[in-house]
Amino acid sequence: MRRRRGHRLPLLAGLMLLVASSVSTSIRAAVLVFSNQTEQSVYFAITTPGDSPQAYRVAAGDVLPVPVYGQVSVRFNAGRQVVDQPAAANSIQTFRYQDRLELTERRFVEAAVAPEECERASRPVDPSLGQSGKIPVMILVDEDEPAARRVWEKRFRDRFEAASDIFEHHARIRFEVVAVGLWESNDLINDFSLSLREFERGVRIERPAQIAVGFTSQYKKPDEKRVHMGGTRGPLFPYLLVREWPQHIAETERLEVLVHELGHILGAVHSPDQKSVMRPLVGDRQSRARAFRIRFDPLNTLAMYVFCEQLRLGRAGGLSEFTPESLALLSGIYAEMQREFPDDTSAGRYRAIMQQQSRPPVVRAVPHPSR
Repeated sequence: MRRRRGHRLPLLAGLMLLVASSVSTSIRAAVLVFSNQTEQSVYFAITTPGDSPQAYRVAAGDVLPVPVYGQVSVRFNAGRQVVDQPAAANSIQTFRYQDRLELTERRFVEAAVAPEECERASRPVDPSLGQSGKIPVMILVDEDEPAARRVWEKRFRDRFEAASDIFEHHARIRFEVVAVGLWESNDLINDFSLSLREFERGVRIERPAQIAVGFTSQYKKPDEKRVHMGGTRGPLFPYLLVREWPQHIAETERLEVLVHELGHILGAVHSPDQKSVMRPLVGDRQSRARAFRIRFDPLNTLAMYVFCEQLRLGRAGGLSEFTPESLALLSGIYAEMQREFPDDTSAGRYRAIMQQQSRPPVVRAVPHPSR
């Protein structure tokens, strides 16, 4: 492969976003992540003192993040009575059915300040979703792609559009394809981590793109039981490489792999929830079922929402620009995921990264000048 001396953003470098909202300095915003563990849709309302109740619906098995402002309560029908239950900001609210509909709350103790003292954010026009940020990306396909350009370009643009719908639902973020091109992969390399390094070194990210997503048709090994389907190096890393498989792989499986890896860039870690797109082994043909929906689990939804809110607020120079409150909250979320999934290392890695960013600088003694 012919390599160019490209423009590389370092690990943890920031992503510039095209933000489709204005920032208010008078309203503090947080989020409630609702998880419906029942077998039917749940209807509820969020009440804020002085405001009219806002109605919502969360489908069975689904997750719904809702931005909130100030102290709020959740109102829902629990059998023959209407319950009005206070809700802590930046928490997970789970609906379950045990004789009657119940709502339980999960908070995260590592937050350095009270959850309601979260950072300022833009007030959404539509409280059910809010206005979304956009991350510009460039798509690059290696020379082993057999289809004509007009065919594969439409395929990948459609895939990113579908991925954006999923991320907008969970984290108010979309991906905008601003450039499409080719890259030359080395047929002699048969190690995925080396291919990712080759992609990083050989591809220049052309502005306004902030992430380069490469697709490779290498590694066609039908005898492999477990293949490396894609990868990046961590949160906010601007390079992502995905394996594009032979024809017998369904498009929903390809979409799920892309969403999984983009999730890692935006703060998501592996989950023990086997219905989550962040389960460690995607491509398990689960997504071929007619009723299957690609979704994130509640913990990763909360992590990505907090993560992307910092980006929407313009703190795009890297994790070092995130507020201490958001870093502490993310650290608490990853600590909870570690407890739920001790056999996986991704939550521990991300937690360590958040703690490193929030650590105060070391004060060193300055020697007196010699007299």
